[in-house]
Amino acid sequence: MIPKGFIATTADFSTLTNTQGTDIFSDGGFAGPYNGTSTIKELGNYGPNGEQLFMITLTGATPTWGNNFGGQVKLTLGANAKGVVSYNVYGTPPCF
Repeated sequence: MIPKGFIATTADFSTLTNTQGTDIFSDGGFAGPYNGTSTIKELGNYGPNGEQLFMITLTGATPTWGNNFGGQVKLTLGANAKGVVSYNVYGTPPCF
C-alpha cells in the first residue's frame, strides 16, 4: 500500500541488490538478493483512504534468512495531494 498523497507505477519498484541491502540493513540483517523471481501488479486505489495497492508475487524460491527479498519503490507526490493522513499499526487493515 502506498501512503495517500503519493503515487507509483509498477516501473517504480525494484529489488535490492546485496550491496543496497547491506547499506540499508547495516547490522547484517540482509542476506539477499532473493534468488527467485518477483512480479508486481497494481491492484488499484482500494486502501481505506483510497491508497494505491500493489501485490508482489515471489516464485522460484522461498525467502529464508539467507535468501531475503528486499524491495524499494520511488514515490511521487500526487498533483492533487492535500491534507494529512496519519497511519499507525492498527490503522491499516491487512491485505490478503
